[in-house]
Amino acid sequence: MTTNISVCHISTMTRWGGVERQLIDLLAAQENDQVQHSLITTSSIPEIKKAIQNTGIKLFEPKRNFRYDPTAVLQMAKWLQSNQINLVHSYNAFANIWGNLATLVAHTPTYLTYEHGTIWNTHGALRWMDSWAHRRARLVIANSHASANLLKFKYKIPGEKIRVVYNAVPDIPSIEPIQARAQLKVDPDKLVVGTVGRLDTPKDYATFLDAAAIVLRKRRSVVFVIIGGGPLENELRSYISELGLQESIHMLGWQTNVRILMQGFDLFVNTSIRESFGNVLIEAALCGIPVIASAVDGIPEAVVHEQTGLLLQPTKPVRKYQSVEALPLPKYALINGQLRPPQALDPEQLAHSILSLLASPEIRKFYGQQGKERANHLFSMYRYRNELEKIYLDLEKGH
Repeated sequence: MTTNISVCHISTMTRWGGVERQLIDLLAAQENDQVQHSLITTSSIPEIKKAIQNTGIKLFEPKRNFRYDPTAVLQMAKWLQSNQINLVHSYNAFANIWGNLATLVAHTPTYLTYEHGTIWNTHGALRWMDSWAHRRARLVIANSHASANLLKFKYKIPGEKIRVVYNAVPDIPSIEPIQARAQLKVDPDKLVVGTVGRLDTPKDYATFLDAAAIVLRKRRSVVFVIIGGGPLENELRSYISELGLQESIHMLGWQTNVRILMQGFDLFVNTSIRESFGNVLIEAALCGIPVIASAVDGIPEAVVHEQTGLLLQPTKPVRKYQSVEALPLPKYALINGQLRPPQALDPEQLAHSILSLLASPEIRKFYGQQGKERANHLFSMYRYRNELEKIYLDLEKGH
């Protein structure tokens, strides 16, 4: 007998982060008639809302008079009941809290939570409410073994209740690097070292800039590119000016065609002090770009040392940023399999690794090819969609 199931995803949609992009990619890739998808977004911005609507799925956003308006829970519960939702899948701390309360009121049969990185920074009431949602859920999906370990350590979630499902990225349209460089407005004769992400504390872009300054003292034919926006943008721009490197380090802000622009990079660098997995590392791999990254949290699950790139051990104190809007430093990160206070990469070691790979086009090509093959095999949207939908259907059947 065929089992049909109606699944509602719940997520905040207020910025283009890894969760938001992956969820929209998933909803756009639906092919299984047995699983009907819909989405409740607790809040959104117009460009993301438009992208959701373009997927053709049902979308609901409750009306709120203030951020934590309790009537939103009642609106969500009523929508779940009227649309006969069998299973709710919520994504990260704030959405987990809304989803937990709404499914309680609506008596939704099955509830799943998802941990994609917010657990590193939950504290106080947010930590308690998020932990309650995970404990009440029938299954907790983690995007890496690092996330699973933190769920067990911080929230005491039993290991048998956690399922690791790796992130995914859809197929990326390919263009010639010279075309991507034209869009980046970079001299085609220059080597390009790039990074992409939210300009916030966990990404530690000051270390990226310090390493760039060292590289540029030794090799002027290099351009550094940062794509992304966030609370540290002004602080980082000021630091670039302080270093006197405005001509060699380009900050491009948020871009909608990131996956196209990345194809103009010769090398991708990630300096995160904590990273549950790092979708952007998979995007770089699918573009055939070698990666240098910090060996923290879930990054070693995305990057294989000396096969798809280089993993560096963090050894330096973490820089404290000034912006009051930036995330606080996390209390711990997973380093060498142990939870310990976060550390930053050594800019000298990072610069040495960048210079080494820039001087070795054959090794860059090898890492890029290996990374692309691995990403296509392990991190495809086809694999991710099928794995999630199998979980949904098995839960509905009572397995």
